[in-house]
Amino acid sequence: MAADKYTIRLEKVLMLLKGARDAHWEGNGYVWDKNTDLLISALNKIFAGEYEWPARAASTAYAYGDSIEDGDFRYTCVQAGTTGAGSVTFPTAIGGTVTDGTVVWECMERLPLVLWDETLAENIAANGQSKTGYESDSVIYTMTCDWSEGLYVPVGHYVKITSSNFTDANNYDYRYVTALCTTAGTLGTEPDYSSATTITKGDAVPNSGGTAVLEVYEASCTSSGYGTCPTLVGFNDCVNDIKDYEDVHIFMKETAFRNL
Repeated sequence: MAADKYTIRLEKVLMLLKGARDAHWEGNGYVWDKNTDLLISALNKIFAGEYEWPARAASTAYAYGDSIEDGDFRYTCVQAGTTGAGSVTFPTAIGGTVTDGTVVWECMERLPLVLWDETLAENIAANGQSKTGYESDSVIYTMTCDWSEGLYVPVGHYVKITSSNFTDANNYDYRYVTALCTTAGTLGTEPDYSSATTITKGDAVPNSGGTAVLEVYEASCTSSGYGTCPTLVGFNDCVNDIKDYEDVHIFMKETAFRNL
């Protein structure tokens, strides 16, 4: 397959997936969904043109399950035999078949989509992970710290903020906010989210007395018998919005590769 035909659209999907990586705090650093890395790896392989099948050959024996390419489609041998001596007009309707000598070919999906299935299946097998599996054992960055007045924070680093309401051992709520530094500088007075009714991703984080500019990146709440957790707006859960390869397969079919 000539990957060039799909370069622009593959790049857009690749950018989408990279942007979809979701991270969450796990004690010693932020981790992301390894399943997303498998999706990105599969797209990279397609983009690099690593997967292709040969063109159909005349007067040649094919076994059941053999695949060839013609135009924008992959065709699979569903009846073993020997191809005819002349040319063949292949169907472009998915599931359509054509008899070629004693061989019967079935039209599979368009090349980017069947390549997607092939590459991702290989990645899953290599990583021992199910299609919808979720793993988060690879720390991707550890430059995260608790809020500390006077601390200098570089761009791209994360700061943990904890606010709480507490009355006794059985009545409390804790609100956790992770702030992303977008302009380097120092931290001032730690903001208090204990009375916040809504926490929204991307909102400015108050930094009274400090020079760093920060925005809300993640938020969560734990409560027991006291108060009500705020409404959390705009956040992903720890498993990516794009949870498995079937979702991306549908996305590509309906958007990135529509009407090719």
